[in-house]
Amino acid sequence: MNNSSNSRDSNPNSTQADSEFFDDANSDIDVPVYRRDAEREKKPEPRDPYTMTGRARPQRIEAAKPEPQSVEVAPAAEPEPAPEPVIREDPAFAEPAKAVPVSATETTGETPVVPAAAAEPEVATDKPVREKRGTLGFGLLLLRLVVGGLLLVQGLQTLFAFGGNGGLNVLERHLTDHSHADLLAVGLSAGAVVAGGLLILGLLTPFGAAIGAVVAGFFALHFLRKWDGGYWPSALDTEVQMWAMLAAVAVAILFTGPGRISFDRSRGWATRPLASAWLFAIIAGGALAALWFLTA
Repeated sequence: MNNSSNSRDSNPNSTQADSEFFDDANSDIDVPVYRRDAEREKKPEPRDPYTMTGRARPQRIEAAKPEPQSVEVAPAAEPEPAPEPVIREDPAFAEPAKAVPVSATETTGETPVVPAAAAEPEVATDKPVREKRGTLGFGLLLLRLVVGGLLLVQGLQTLFAFGGNGGLNVLERHLTDHSHADLLAVGLSAGAVVAGGLLILGLLTPFGAAIGAVVAGFFALHFLRKWDGGYWPSALDTEVQMWAMLAAVAVAILFTGPGRISFDRSRGWATRPLASAWLFAIIAGGALAALWFLTA
């Protein structure tokens, strides 16, 4: 104890520090107290960049709302009455109307309406419908037999000299006005036989009719050139009349076709010739003109 007291007495600085410590302990010390409200109050306000730079703040202009326009609504039109369905009665499928007894007491005068029978649906079939052409096929057969028969017989008589025909020699003397009379006589006679046979059979009819028209037309022009009389039918030579008629009928068969009673019945030109008729008619006319002028 004495040592400690002696040390304090000997060190005046320590004595002064102790006295200040006790003075601070006895006095009120300003200790900072944390308060959340004070922290909120001290928060700095955010800086405005436009104020700091001295520029004007952009303004926001709201778009003006359009004023609602009043729309007048037209009154709804009354719907038109639907048209009544018209019932057409097909006489081919309609059933006969049944008689309805009318009592004597009815005085309205109204006629009872009988509904039309429903038409039966058509059933498609694969069978081709064959057009009814009546007796046309038979008439064309007779025409072919007459024209083809005359050409065939005339050609055979000339080639084989029978039935009162003088044969190729007589025909060659008749054709002395033309060049190559011998070849011309044989060619015309053979052409008459071929044309007559094809027309009778109804086989390759456009070809046969064209040959017949050329042969008959050449003989008609030949006898017409030698004729010195009149040109009226009553005064005209019979040879000219016969050959001109055969040529005209052969051209007619070109445009009518051979008909169904023929070997060409499956061909299109049998009943409805079109392109083949015009084609062979032009060929026949050109061949006749070439043969006439080349042998004149």
